[in-house]
Amino acid sequence: MREDHVDQVSQLATEVVEGDLLRQSGYEWASSTVTLHFSKYCWSSMVKSYATAYRIFADSVPDGAISVERCSAIDNICHGREGYHSDFFFMYVCLFTDSHVRVPFDEFTVGVLYTLNVAPTQLHPNSWASLRAFRVLAEIFRLRPSPHVFLHFYRARTSRPTKWTSLVSQSGAALFTPFCSSYKYFKNVFFKITILPSGRHYFFNRDVSKFPLYWTRDPVVYLSWPR
Repeated sequence: MREDHVDQVSQLATEVVEGDLLRQSGYEWASSTVTLHFSKYCWSSMVKSYATAYRIFADSVPDGAISVERCSAIDNICHGREGYHSDFFFMYVCLFTDSHVRVPFDEFTVGVLYTLNVAPTQLHPNSWASLRAFRVLAEIFRLRPSPHVFLHFYRARTSRPTKWTSLVSQSGAALFTPFCSSYKYFKNVFFKITILPSGRHYFFNRDVSKFPLYWTRDPVVYLSWPR
């Protein structure tokens, strides 16, 4: 084996070993449907290549404000920051490829996540598609998209133990059909968006995050949102 290949394999092995040091417990509140899935994006080279190919950062974001990083071999999507050197949040690959999300999020998206008290990956991909479609619809009509107007057309549901939060159209008031009737193959395809010091203003008001970075035990569930 060539020396450069040996070095590459050694580096990848080191990454996995270091990831094992971050083994976390105390997530019994999360459903096993969630905690049984681990990310396929556990190699740095894979994550960097993807981020470059799909331009996941907004053009206005300067270099060195946000970075993408691999997941360790034992990371679950519901894990918090414990043991990690910087604030971060997970993102599913499909949110970029299917819904064309860009980081950092716009004010409307931040407002929806904050109001529902959910991390980005805690909101089901189908609900992300509806959120993105509403934003485009508002732009077409030259309206400022409002989180509360958007949520008026849906009811939010989850389960105990905690799974993904889904937005279900109100009876007789559906704006959009579901993006996918059965969303598959997203649960183990995620990586980390790491917030670097020069990029904290995109995600924090002083020391308070603008939306939950990590999964919460108590997402907002409602049957109807006031008109």
